[in-house]
Amino acid sequence: MVPKKYENVMINPKGELHLNNTKETDGASKGSMDLLSRRILHLSHRSAVIFGVVTGVVGMIVVLLAYPVYEKTVKTQKERISPQIISLTDELLK
Repeated sequence: MVPKKYENVMINPKGELHLNNTKETDGASKGSMDLLSRRILHLSHRSAVIFGVVTGVVGMIVVLLAYPVYEKTVKTQKERISPQIISLTDELLK
């Protein structure tokens, strides 16, 4: 038996989530993201927006920190490997 709150959920052949009966919606968007945020996660529109903004800010912080970490990693690896590369090059040139 399907719980009442999930009776209206339908997955079409493409794998997209939709509502079987749209009479119960409150005029909001009837797309799959509305279904995800309101029916499955049980979030109001305001909570869903706040969740999205927080997730976006965390993602931006990760992206902003990725390049400096990459640069530091490359620099330390270059310093660690460069003497070995120079010695192997000298050996090949002899």
